[in-house]
Amino acid sequence: MLEKPWVLEFDIKGLFDNIDHELLNKAVRKHTDSKYPMKKQEISVEKLLDIIKEKERRIAELEQQVQWFMEQIRLSKRKQFGVSSEQTKIEQLNLFNEDEETHNLAVSEPQRIEVKTHYRKRTRLTTDKLPEDLPMEVIEHKLPEKDSICPDCGGDIV
Repeated sequence: MLEKPWVLEFDIKGLFDNIDHELLNKAVRKHTDSKYPMKKQEISVEKLLDIIKEKERRIAELEQQVQWFMEQIRLSKRKQFGVSSEQTKIEQLNLFNEDEETHNLAVSEPQRIEVKTHYRKRTRLTTDKLPEDLPMEVIEHKLPEKDSICPDCGGDIV
């Protein structure tokens, strides 16, 4: 058998609907070493409906899993960020009502005493000026000639 490279290309509408598939399979098997010859697949309507039902059941199952995971995330966020210790229970509200329960109406209310308000001393700010009579002393330090030259550019250091 002579080996010649060849390409077969079809782009005709409805070709495979009208061609004899057995004849086409024989031709392909004769001219190729393919391990996977073309197979004619005929699936009954009942089989297709069963496949669709199975896919719908799987979709419903996955949607339930998504709902469960979303609920777990919501509960986790609420546990982590939600109000927990700030909530007050009804039983706790009655803990501090002892005075109301044991209050004697015959005893008068104590008199209120007004306390003088207190102000902190003002700290000295850096913008405050020093007193004028404070003595001032100016001290100048001269650098030696060799230390007053910049090592990078050779200019005078001011």
